Amino acid sequence: MIDYFHTQKPMGLGHPARFLSTIGGIGHFPFMPGTIGSMVAVPAAWGILTIGGKWANGLLFLCALLVLLIGIISSTVYERRSQRHDPKEVIIDEVAGQWFALVFAQPQFLWHFVVGFLLFRFFDITKFWPANWAQRVLPGGWGIMLDDVVAAVWSAGLLYGVILASEDPQIAAYVKDLIDELIKEYL
Repeated sequence: MIDYFHTQKPMGLGHPARFLSTIGGIGHFPFMPGTIGSMVAVPAAWGILTIGGKWANGLLFLCALLVLLIGIISSTVYERRSQRHDPKEVIIDEVAGQWFALVFAQPQFLWHFVVGFLLFRFFDITKFWPANWAQRVLPGGWGIMLDDVVAAVWSAGLLYGVILASEDPQIAAYVKDLIDELIKEYL
């Protein structure tokens, strides 16, 4: 029997750990693979929230949890087989993290997804504590995945606060203008 955890041979794209960890090879995109992974995750999250009905947010949470568990295993194998710490092409962590970051989003409000994306990218890149600790200290797939989960917790908390604040008409107008400016500037 093949020991997939410890064999250090090159993996073809068809290898389950590589396929899953790189989200079908998307992680091999040469420019900003983490951002690309998050961008791929956003419309998928919208789809899950759209079909989920009254259980939409819980369904997205469960899907993110499933991706987290798959990611811990697949990225551990990928990291060991590639002999590189937290390879940049591993983007399953961005998918799980982005989905966790959007658990409070409502599919009828596009701005929830824009703000959730921007917050998650910010916290994923800056690695606020304890994300930096998780990435540095936790082994293999645990460190790869959990630093993004921490970034997602920061993001989801702030997104939830912004959503609550937006229910105030004056704050809502300010947030809409701010998001419009961000979209014009960066998209």
